[in-house]
Amino acid sequence: PFAIAIWGFIQWLGLRLLRQQVTIEKSIVATMIGAGLSNLLVAPLMLLSGQFLIYLLLVGLVMIPLSVLSCRAAGAVMRINPWLVFGSWLLMGFIVTCCCCCLPAAILGIINQSLGAL
Repeated sequence: PFAIAIWGFIQWLGLRLLRQQVTIEKSIVATMIGAGLSNLLVAPLMLLSGQFLIYLLLVGLVMIPLSVLSCRAAGAVMRINPWLVFGSWLLMGFIVTCCCCCLPAAILGIINQSLGAL
């Protein structure tokens, strides 16, 4: 539950960047409801598939409908457009990717260039 709460906080940050007036409590509860709905729909797939690769294939096939249902559930709880929920996830994913992946690579590249010039 705490990891889902952290995702709810990240979603709240994304919605604040998109200038939506949503409380942090609603955002965390909406994320928990969306994750619970996704878990309810994915759990039977574990019982249907005997092998791990079949399970991964089945989850991959239902990933888009799961994300649509999760965004719709979160949007309904927060009473905002589900596209704003999806947009906040995309925005925060882009920011985290740039900060955690691209920035360290750029810093290492600068350090490598400066050490190579010596």
